[in-house]
Amino acid sequence: MADILVRLIPDHILAAMTIWAEARGEPWDGQIAVAEVIRNRTVKKHFSDGTVASTILWPYQFSCWNTKDPNRAKMFGLLYGDKVVEQCIRAWSDALAGSEFTKGALFYVNLDALTETPSWVSECVQTVKIHRHRFYKLKTKDEAKEPVTDSL
Repeated sequence: MADILVRLIPDHILAAMTIWAEARGEPWDGQIAVAEVIRNRTVKKHFSDGTVASTILWPYQFSCWNTKDPNRAKMFGLLYGDKVVEQCIRAWSDALAGSEFTKGALFYVNLDALTETPSWVSECVQTVKIHRHRFYKLKTKDEAKEPVTDSL
């Protein structure tokens, strides 16, 4: 039911809420970079049906939307006029306008906040590090190829 209600919220607000929860402590370029990941996933339909709502609500993709994440409840208390909220709305607008800080990244992670590296990192190449977040895209076929070994 909650996911259905969230889909009634306009895309730019959903994106800004996610940017706020995931990157409010990051510098400006870091906030835009998180916005770019949302945009890139939406456009490529990567863990998404092509809508912002499905992109951010896809299970276990943006941790702030996980049921037990403390940021989830806080997001619904955000107000227009709050300086950081307005900055997150602008970061989304910049991403939609074509910013490219992440070089096409589809993923990001703050490794300092985790006890172990997520398994998906091995399937990716890092494109850039912005403040605490590392940004990644999927390996190309050439990058994913394992070295060929002779069989006996």
